[in-house]
Amino acid sequence: MRRVSPDVSITERTMCDLTYYQSLLHQNLSPSIREALRQNGITLSRNVSCGYDSEYKRKDRKNNTLLSCQWAVSGQIKLTLPYIKDYELSMMNISSGVEYPLNEM
Repeated sequence: MRRVSPDVSITERTMCDLTYYQSLLHQNLSPSIREALRQNGITLSRNVSCGYDSEYKRKDRKNNTLLSCQWAVSGQIKLTLPYIKDYELSMMNISSGVEYPLNEM
């Protein structure tokens, strides 16, 4: 069990899964964004949102009857880019590292 923060622990299996998905996501990014990740503090974060909803019918003055309940979980990966004026989206030759600016449409 690995401690991520004082109140969160994860297993080694989960840590391996997170590392795998991080590398998979990193491979699928545009090379120019990948290069900016290395240089400018661009961050990738994982968010999990969950919600609960229930419906009751009033039975009497003190009691309710549960009609239904729903649980929803959603996950997302967020890419946060700092505001940098001189960054332009471009193509990159991976083998040589040369960047080519994209023409605006």
